[in-house]
Amino acid sequence: YPDLLFGAEVADGAGAARICQETFMRQVFEDAMGFAGAKMVRRIVGVAHVQDLDRIEDPARRAGCERKALKFGKRLLIGRATLESIEEAVKEAVALRRGD
Repeated sequence: YPDLLFGAEVADGAGAARICQETFMRQVFEDAMGFAGAKMVRRIVGVAHVQDLDRIEDPARRAGCERKALKFGKRLLIGRATLESIEEAVKEAVALRRGD
């Protein structure tokens, strides 16, 4: 973190601590989004399936739900750095569910 600790944006120790904390929390958020995306994909494509999806009897409807879940999982994996908040991720999931 040299630039974070000693860069032009840092005027004092408290500022450096704040910037380090914000950077750390951002990294944790991105890791969490990526992990969630990987988990979603694994639960659809892998051996350990999701009961909620497996219980959908109509194959076309189940495939549509799985497709949407895979698309959102991919979004979380690949585009996690562009998400600003959990609220934004939820909005995207809702929009995908509605077909927006």
